[in-house]
Amino acid sequence: MKILLITDRLNPGGAETHCLQLAHGLSLLGAQVTLASGGGALTQQCVELGIRHIQLPLPTHSPLRLLRLRQSIRKLARREHFDIVHAHARIPALLIRGCRRYGAAEIVTVHARFYVNPILSRICYWGMHTVAVSEDLLRYVCRSYNISPTRVSVIP
Repeated sequence: MKILLITDRLNPGGAETHCLQLAHGLSLLGAQVTLASGGGALTQQCVELGIRHIQLPLPTHSPLRLLRLRQSIRKLARREHFDIVHAHARIPALLIRGCRRYGAAEIVTVHARFYVNPILSRICYWGMHTVAVSEDLLRYVCRSYNISPTRVSVIP
């Protein structure tokens, strides 16, 4: 199985450490894992664990850069034939939209509460399936973004 994990950056922190541990665990199970991020202090550890890392110009809020990044990720998905594209932050979640047309399941993990307003609640993307790291985040994402609880799994 080929899996692309995407996060903003790889600096020590909860979501970032989770991504690195997830990538390592999946690779031990035989998956071909690629981790894409804006880089950071954990990038070297990623390489030492034998996990392929792709440097992306993240994080960004520039609409033009976001469009370019989205196209780059789609090209990568088309070229690499990933089975799963898994985003671990709100901006990377926007970027994976459209990868399903290349055969990849789109999954988004919610690690924390984000600022939300009526516009953001409509433009945020939560994938074909969403993973919440706690029950309270499941309730938050369902309530704030109008997602059916049947589309969300809780994996602490």
